[in-house]
Amino acid sequence: MRVLTYYANLKSYRDRVMMLRRASESLEHIHLIVGSGEASEVDALQTERFTIDVAAPRMRGRALLQLAAFNAVSEAQSRFDFDLIHDTQGFLIPVLLAQRALRLRRLRAPSPVLLTSSFLAANEWYDDVRKQHPYRPLWYQRLRLQTLLEERIAVRLSDAATVFGEGYIEPFAAFHHIEPARVFSVPNCADNERFFPEPPRPAVHGFEADARLLLFVGNVFRYKGIFELLTAFAALRPDHPKLRLLVVGPMHDEERAPIAEVRRRLNLSDDLVRFVGRVERDDLRALYNTASVFVLPSYFEGSPRVVIEAMACGSSIVTTDGHGTRTLDPKGSFIRFVPRADADSLRDAVDAQLREPADMTRARMQAARERYLSGHTPDAAAAALVSLYRRLVPT
Repeated sequence: MRVLTYYANLKSYRDRVMMLRRASESLEHIHLIVGSGEASEVDALQTERFTIDVAAPRMRGRALLQLAAFNAVSEAQSRFDFDLIHDTQGFLIPVLLAQRALRLRRLRAPSPVLLTSSFLAANEWYDDVRKQHPYRPLWYQRLRLQTLLEERIAVRLSDAATVFGEGYIEPFAAFHHIEPARVFSVPNCADNERFFPEPPRPAVHGFEADARLLLFVGNVFRYKGIFELLTAFAALRPDHPKLRLLVVGPMHDEERAPIAEVRRRLNLSDDLVRFVGRVERDDLRALYNTASVFVLPSYFEGSPRVVIEAMACGSSIVTTDGHGTRTLDPKGSFIRFVPRADADSLRDAVDAQLREPADMTRARMQAARERYLSGHTPDAAAAALVSLYRRLVPT
């Protein structure tokens, strides 16, 4: 089986690129097209069965990237006959349109199977979150609606679609008015060469050596639950005076003033809460392993990679209960789940985690690590992906 697929870049998608590389070992060939990537990294990742083309190393803008992807796919198809074309997040819509046109005109036989993937749980935002918790910046609304439109087009043009988490299958299919039998759940993954348990390094977070670290990693804006997190942290301080909060990730400009106001009102100085911006993924492992609790109170997620990275490091985890996160721990054996937009529940869950006996915490951390190893390494995700590819492509 020959597969052609696309990711926006090598750096952000490195974990899933590793998954594809492992998957290629079980198939005839996987040809990956990326929007950008360093030549040295491309050379290091390629194998006989896994090749990479960089389509648009200097282009910016989604439309230009889609055009570059279309040209790269066309060139690849002039050299090989592919059994399956795997679109990711709508970048191959022009390719899907072209393939459908060829089918209608019966100019290509046999036609490759067309598969598309949704990573963002966009239907949950449209159906629920935006109504209860409106976030009004026009650029954000436009981006979300554009994503939904592209997802709808890609789903309608494809033979099948994937989501992160079994719980998303029915609502995703209903939202896009397709049969649930055309929607499949696949696991997300984190690179086991980057994320694994190691001894804590208190100096890494920049607080006092005896501080207990509450760690957040993600985009810093209201849909990630940042305001509930700050409120919960302030409420935890009287009972946990050594607790400190480290917030890792880029902040939306619209949130700078509101966050500053909340910090002022709650008296959360830089000695207690630090916003450090973006951190390279290679530097995150030490933070996961040093944190007393990793927390992600996001309003909606697909299958958040940061939670999987925390699982790989055997971290204590508190996160919002949703279709994607619940798939990571269906029985709640190692993740403490909280409702969306509920600062009191978040405070109680973190408090319970901080007070938990050490032996119970160790058991919880071990369970997280075992779940990661069994289902969310690049090898495990590759096996699931290969199984799906073989199910979709007639032998």
